[in-house]
Amino acid sequence: MSEQNVERIWELMKSISFCLLTNWDGRILHSRPMGAVLRREENAIYFFTDARAHKDDEIAQYPQVCLGFADTSGQKYVSVSGTAEIMADLDKMRELWTISAKAWWGSANNPDVRLIKVTPQQAEFWDAPGNLISNLRVAFSLMKGSPPSHIGEHRKLAFNPLMTESGLRCHKGTRKSSHEVAQKVMSALPPKADIHRSRNEKGPRRAPL
Repeated sequence: MSEQNVERIWELMKSISFCLLTNWDGRILHSRPMGAVLRREENAIYFFTDARAHKDDEIAQYPQVCLGFADTSGQKYVSVSGTAEIMADLDKMRELWTISAKAWWGSANNPDVRLIKVTPQQAEFWDAPGNLISNLRVAFSLMKGSPPSHIGEHRKLAFNPLMTESGLRCHKGTRKSSHEVAQKVMSALPPKADIHRSRNEKGPRRAPL
């Protein structure tokens, strides 16, 4: 089951391809849209960047980053936490070279081109249907004042530092719906008559108005 979840995360990231990369510079968080180049077999996500953006020092000192992928039309989202490093590997840049990178820098030989390599450590994904039927369910639920009966799938995964496929494990299963949670809370509450009845009240119990 966990291996299927991991594959689903890589599939979602590949289909969305663009994400917000967020890093800490020692004072504030920075987020910027980036085009991701995925290498599943390396357990790595690459981004082309410019040396003049001065991300080298930030990432060297604070390597923890977060990647946020979002397909709002399909209601599919992925959040990846991991460690980043700056690379100036010309052979790797040539291997990963993309059309958008060519538009920005012309050639991988451009001295300003760098690679950001992110090694995932933990990831979460939300995979909702995102179709007309599910949207109608939500709208109908809002009219009734009750939660929707189906909210899609949410899972959280941890990536093994050794980057072996068998080491990827699932920590949580499908999230319970808010309707199930509400039912559990309501079943734990005392009857309404007991809530309205004072502890010091004498005589027969009266039902609340």
